[in-house]
Amino acid sequence: MIRRSTWITLALFIVLAVLAWVLLPRVLKGDETIDATPTVQPTQALLYDLTTQEITWVRFANAEGAVVEVERGSAEGDWSVAGEAEGTSDSQRISSIVGLISNMQVMRAFEVELGIETIGLDNPTYTMTLKTFTGDEIVTTVGNLNQVGSAYYVQVADDPSVLVARQVVDEIFSVFANPPLLATPTPLATETALPELEVSPTP
Repeated sequence: MIRRSTWITLALFIVLAVLAWVLLPRVLKGDETIDATPTVQPTQALLYDLTTQEITWVRFANAEGAVVEVERGSAEGDWSVAGEAEGTSDSQRISSIVGLISNMQVMRAFEVELGIETIGLDNPTYTMTLKTFTGDEIVTTVGNLNQVGSAYYVQVADDPSVLVARQVVDEIFSVFANPPLLATPTPLATETALPELEVSPTP
C-alpha cells in the first residue's frame, strides 16, 4: 500500500512540473526581450553652439607667431585664404576643417576649474578666433596634451576648460604644416622652332 506521504510528494512533483511547463517559456521570452533592447549610449556635448553655416571667418595662430586666416562672403560662398591670389585656395579642404570645428566634441568636462598654468592655457599652443555672420567673435585657446597624450586642454572664451580629442585638434591646425592651397600646376614644356638655315651652293 502506498503511503500518504508518497502521494503528497507525487502531487507536489506534478504541480511543479506543470508550473515549469507554463512559466519557463515566458521567462525565456522575457530574457530575449531584454537582450533585444538596445543600450542607449550617452552622447558627447559639442564644444560650440553653432553650425558650419554660421561661420564666416577663422583665424588660426600658434605659439611661434604663425597666422593663417580663412574667410568667405556668404554661407554658400567659397572659402579662401586671406592674402592669397584668387583661385589658389582649396575651398573644399577649408570647408572640411570648419566642419570639424563646429562639430568638435567634449571628451571630458571638469567639475573643478583647473589652473590655466598647469594645463598650458596661460601660454597656449594654439589660438583660434571665429567670427559669425551675425558679428559674434569667439576666441578658443588650446593648451597642453593630457598625461596620456590623447586629448588637448581647450578653453572657449571664459568657459571652464575641457578635453578635446588630439586627432581632431591636430587635423584642424594642420593648416600650418599643410596650408589649404591648391597645388600650382607645372607649366608644360613647349618646343621652340629653330630657324631654317639657307645653304648656299658651293661655286
